[in-house]
Amino acid sequence: MKKIITLFLVFSCFYCLAQQKQKETVYLLFDKTNKEKCKVLTENKGYVYLNKYRKNKKGSITEFKICGETFSIRKQGVKNIYSAQVLDTLKLIDLEYLKQKHTVSNDFKHRIFEKVYFIEKISQNKIIQYEVFWVDDFFITD
Repeated sequence: MKKIITLFLVFSCFYCLAQQKQKETVYLLFDKTNKEKCKVLTENKGYVYLNKYRKNKKGSITEFKICGETFSIRKQGVKNIYSAQVLDTLKLIDLEYLKQKHTVSNDFKHRIFEKVYFIEKISQNKIIQYEVFWVDDFFITD
């Protein structure tokens, strides 16, 4: 009887693991030329209106910010240059989609997606694709 129960538990575990959804890869357009503002909580000034898309370099780390969310790459991070026509083949999502997935998953931000890519237009016919990770609120990038 113990062998049957053990076998049942082992197969149940394999079945549960096989049911796990594969994480998705997502693409966001990072438009630093966009002049849209959003309300962001800052450490010293409370809520202020800042540009929706911001890009900062801190030593070897590049931070991309969309409203109050931070995404990061290291200096040696992978970036690829493509023709802007590639945009037609990608399913671009927005920040609200990311936030909704985070709310539903109740997991750390950097674990929700297989990969997150930012697409930044550098000219009329060229884009750069950065692989970024979504920085959790407690995660320090310095």
